[in-house]
Amino acid sequence: MNIATLGRSCFAYAWSGRAVLLSAAAGYTLAACGPGVATPMPEPPTLRLGRIGAPFATPVLGEGTPTGGRLIQGQPGAAPPDSLLRVTNLDRSDLPVVSNVRADGGFDLSIVVNDGDELRLDWSRGSESGAPQDARFVLDPQLFHFEASTRFACLKFAPELELDFTNGDAQALAVQNDCDFDVTIATPRTRLGLTDFTLQTSLPLAIPAGGQSELLVLFTRTQSGVREDTLLVDVTGNAQLVRYPVTLSAPPAAP
Repeated sequence: MNIATLGRSCFAYAWSGRAVLLSAAAGYTLAACGPGVATPMPEPPTLRLGRIGAPFATPVLGEGTPTGGRLIQGQPGAAPPDSLLRVTNLDRSDLPVVSNVRADGGFDLSIVVNDGDELRLDWSRGSESGAPQDARFVLDPQLFHFEASTRFACLKFAPELELDFTNGDAQALAVQNDCDFDVTIATPRTRLGLTDFTLQTSLPLAIPAGGQSELLVLFTRTQSGVREDTLLVDVTGNAQLVRYPVTLSAPPAAP
């Protein structure tokens, strides 16, 4: 599809909370209405893993996490400017670490993390917020870096691997299998073991190629404050097993 073709259609660019509708061609993100109209639009805010890692020229000594955690630095442009960044170690039961992102998109934070741990990063800024991004912590001989977590590109989730119980005690995660192979979802467990959240869908759940299904989670409050946990499931397909995390969250109880 070229820009002339795009000019014969009307495209909408919307950034509202976590919903983004994008149309792209010839390296541009476009919003076009009416014949021959093609207006370049800015890309939505996002995290850039390649700009996140060890402080420059600071060696990493030893394999274990130093007391107080490892210092992780985001170079300018690593995160949306002036946002609030939250990082959760999905392989530990620690509380998430929160950092204020600077105006240039850089940040500094300390977190307990070891080689191979998977971190979930998400950001918010006023009414804006981004879909969570997951990355593996990779310890190099002297430094460290992050690699995007393995996912099946043809397996789609809506919403994007998170369920918010603000408006109801039952929420469903839709799963669309656009792969050319069957997948099976199995081995449910949670990061913290909170009893507030219950997976109602029986697992293992097989989804054929081209098929769809859902994971239904119920919420029953046990405490008045914010409740949050992470549902972890294993997805097997094409002789590969991939762990998927789903954030489960509920706001404080109304007074």
